[in-house]
Amino acid sequence: MNHKKLNAKREVLVSKMQKFVEERSTNMTEEALEEVRGLKREIDAIDAQLDVKVLAETRSAGDTDDSEFRSFLRGEVRAIAGNSNASGADGKFTSPDDFSQKLFTEMTKSNGILTVAQMFATSSNVLKYPYTNDATTNAGVQTELDDVEAHKLVIAELSIAIDTIARQITVSNQLVNDNQVDLPSVIARLLGESFLRTASAKAFVALLAKVTPTAAAAVTYDILVDLFTGVESGYLNNASWVMSRASFGKVMKLTDTTKQPVVQTHLGEDVNFSIMGKPVFIDDSAGADIWFGDFSTLIFAHNGETTLMVDPYSASSQLATKYIGDLRAGFGALSDKAIVAQTLS
Repeated sequence: MNHKKLNAKREVLVSKMQKFVEERSTNMTEEALEEVRGLKREIDAIDAQLDVKVLAETRSAGDTDDSEFRSFLRGEVRAIAGNSNASGADGKFTSPDDFSQKLFTEMTKSNGILTVAQMFATSSNVLKYPYTNDATTNAGVQTELDDVEAHKLVIAELSIAIDTIARQITVSNQLVNDNQVDLPSVIARLLGESFLRTASAKAFVALLAKVTPTAAAAVTYDILVDLFTGVESGYLNNASWVMSRASFGKVMKLTDTTKQPVVQTHLGEDVNFSIMGKPVFIDDSAGADIWFGDFSTLIFAHNGETTLMVDPYSASSQLATKYIGDLRAGFGALSDKAIVAQTLS
């Protein structure tokens, strides 16, 4: 029965039930109540059919229900009809939107470099990101007597290549086949963590292409001050610190000129740290370098989706299933004045 006929039948039943109740409002016997309950059950059954039809009619290409996607993740089906599009003969398929969103959430909640980078979705293989430079042809402070042409606004473009980041994880079949486990969330978390390590490393490669860290030296309070004052004032409001756990351990031992710890601890729902009033983010991909500045000038460009292949065969001797995920992403730094760095010895 189509949507229109179901609605018409429902209206008849509702009208019949209302009339029945009105006529017997002062004399509702048990037999009459049972008839009302029967009409209500018929209406509920039609509502359930209408809900299914609405779901089928409104489901987008990126949506899926949990049971379908679980079957895909268990290797029971090669692809999900109406949900995933083949990305090639290798058997990889575009993941549902909610799965990709969970994966990106895992990548950016780590309090590392990706947390403070600017994420930018693109459909291009090379992102041409515009930015501006101030080009002054004469030295010194400009005055009202300066020629307007002496201070030009130059529009430039940063080219960011969008490349494939491929990662794989292995999950025990015991977990894969456990109906009580939210398998899509588990796979998204594990793949997200794996993508995070690779993407973080690529982010610092992009930064090093734009910024040269100061030569290695033992960390001191003066070095932190030099980093703080090395960023142009326009970028200070949104500035933060990024460093590895090892570097952070060294900084935590420092005191300022008043013998107070350089690192301030902020207790709340989570424990957060700051230095000179600016937040600290920990990322081991930073290596021996301490970074400070406005990391929104670091562009994390991606195509907004992931592809996923389920391999139930190659790890079968380990009673496990492999998941191979692809993410197309790239990084680029916009300014050499927004971020500074110091290598620690």
